[in-house]
Amino acid sequence: MTGIRRVAFFGSPAFALPVLDALHAAFEVVLVVSQPDKPVGRGLKLTPPPVAARATELGLPLAQPTKLRGNAEFQAQLRASGAEVAVTCAYGKLLPQSLLDVLPYGFLNTHTSLLPAYRGAAPIQWALIEGETVTGTTIMQTDVGMDTGDILLQRELEIQPEWSALELSASLSQQAAELAVQAVRERPANAQVAKPRTGHPCPLLTKEDGFVRWDDPAQRIVDRYRGSQLGRRPQLSWAGSGSSWTD
Repeated sequence: MTGIRRVAFFGSPAFALPVLDALHAAFEVVLVVSQPDKPVGRGLKLTPPPVAARATELGLPLAQPTKLRGNAEFQAQLRASGAEVAVTCAYGKLLPQSLLDVLPYGFLNTHTSLLPAYRGAAPIQWALIEGETVTGTTIMQTDVGMDTGDILLQRELEIQPEWSALELSASLSQQAAELAVQAVRERPANAQVAKPRTGHPCPLLTKEDGFVRWDDPAQRIVDRYRGSQLGRRPQLSWAGSGSSWTD
């Protein structure tokens, strides 16, 4: 059986750049798919996501569909690209079944936890807030659920005690790049390993999630601070009101 050579990549933020770069070095990336450009800054200048900007820099074909569900034109574009498999990393949208069925080997998703633990949108932040000392990266076969697909690969990463969500994110980004390349290389012969579909949910952080709980032990307060460096900044709170906690 010959290996996969042609890959599509779905991603948007800077976190996904090492994954795109690694796939570009190892395979032929025939299509990059990213979120549409958005207004940024005081001048509301229309700005591409980091992945879209990198694709342009590398001269790779780029698509930025405004919707995926019912988008026959985009499905035809993906099929015409000749990709054998797609890799997703922080793309930002759930994929409909009609899209998942387009490519011979489907979609492989990178997730920054050891699934089924920390399933959801903010696994890096919640792992730190909950005081975990080990996390990792999972590569799964994407289905229509939220991180419910069958697991193909996993690798642990020890969380250093001085790391905030920023440092942990950088390390997991590099780990995801390595595992994504391995997963694509092994996919034709890789048997999927079904895992229990229960685990610790990790939704996006709310403003209240960033509030310091002064009744918590000192380490719990520190962990909440570490985990809140991405998304909601930690807040000081008295009698239900919050004020900013600056470094």
